[in-house]
Amino acid sequence: MKNFSKCSNEEREKILKEKRENPFLSGKYFEEKYQYYATVISQFFVKNHCTTRDLTGLRCRKYNVNDNYFSKIDTHEKAYLLGVWYSDGYLVIEGNNTKRVGLDVKDVDWLIDIGKELKSEAPLYKTNKENLKRLKITSVKMYDDLIKLGCLEHKTFLLDFPKNNQVPFEFLNSFILGLLDGDGSITIATPRKEGRSPEIQMTFTGTKQLLEGIQKYLGITNLKLYQRWSERNNNNYTLQIAGTKRVASILTLLYKNAPTFCLKRKKDKYEKIINDSRIKSKDLMLIPANPYDNGV
Repeated sequence: MKNFSKCSNEEREKILKEKRENPFLSGKYFEEKYQYYATVISQFFVKNHCTTRDLTGLRCRKYNVNDNYFSKIDTHEKAYLLGVWYSDGYLVIEGNNTKRVGLDVKDVDWLIDIGKELKSEAPLYKTNKENLKRLKITSVKMYDDLIKLGCLEHKTFLLDFPKNNQVPFEFLNSFILGLLDGDGSITIATPRKEGRSPEIQMTFTGTKQLLEGIQKYLGITNLKLYQRWSERNNNNYTLQIAGTKRVASILTLLYKNAPTFCLKRKKDKYEKIINDSRIKSKDLMLIPANPYDNGV
């Protein structure tokens, strides 16, 4: 490790600037990056009133993460994970104004891969449900960025389809794939009559506004949306898409730029569908419409 007493004023200002911009970065982070002992760096922050508590009123978090991951949706990976958070994630403000984001899912390997993509050092936690694991991230920046991207705290009945300045058109297929992996389904059902081909269906769930955006993008505005729990008169609907060729063409579009860490069990179903002898290459061609042209 280097001797901090020999640290230049320029480098000291650089360290302070980075801490002010990312208050939850730990002393260990600065030790690894600048090669000064964490204890000395921490004392330096105390002297300059630049501790996490000084800057935010909160204690320093225990685990690091890429706070800026959702600052801008400019890759298919980011668009995909935004879709996952829209459909299956949560945002919460807990005691002492602590902002957290997280996912509760049963696919542990998928959750581990998502954590790696976010450069999260946090472990997976147990939940009240036996088959679910939780990725929980403390990050003011990530929470605020997800809010700006349209992912709300109490989002079940409130989510809208994202705007062009939130998810550019070129990344919409990956965003919608994230929605599918988070809270959608792909079904390959046993045929009702012997000798028939399997019945293929895919389903999205969400608010009417969110599903209408998907319909416009996929060119299937003729399909009906079905209200879930209609007796409650809530804004939660299902979009069902049936037919081997139609489902195959839609999935091919969604998986065109799929991240390597997308949900394997659903991708396996997609590969099984397109390997059907009835599917020809021309059946897989689907040109998406721009939902933003109509004000979405």
